[in-house]
Amino acid sequence: MTAEAITVFRQANNGYASDFWVNFGLGSLLSNVDRHAEAIRYYTAASALRPTSAAVHNNLGIALMHQGRVDAAVTAYRRAIALDRDLVAAHDNLAFALLTQRKLEAAAAACRAAITIDAGDATASSLRCVSNAKARL
Repeated sequence: MTAEAITVFRQANNGYASDFWVNFGLGSLLSNVDRHAEAIRYYTAASALRPTSAAVHNNLGIALMHQGRVDAAVTAYRRAIALDRDLVAAHDNLAFALLTQRKLEAAAAACRAAITIDAGDATASSLRCVSNAKARL
């Protein structure tokens, strides 16, 4: 099913390469099947088309992390947070990226931000951050 969706989105991209949603959707589909290098291309195009989309910067960061491009991922997550300070996923992802860089204080600050935003589910946010920390340390 995903392969078919990728084919459909690629065809759409041929005719609508300047469409944000086509690029964003294709990036998401490719990321979901671990084709992150390709996904980066489409997320980058989507971010150029709609630079104010926090979601696209967050997703770009995820794809960059999978490619081992941690510095670029941190930049993407920080951009997402600058655009939408309440995007918990971007704070969680930033914490994870900072942990890989061994920037523990900055990672803890990102976790605290996620917990503060998601105060209704602070336990879930803190568990995500702790889980990410354990995975990296």
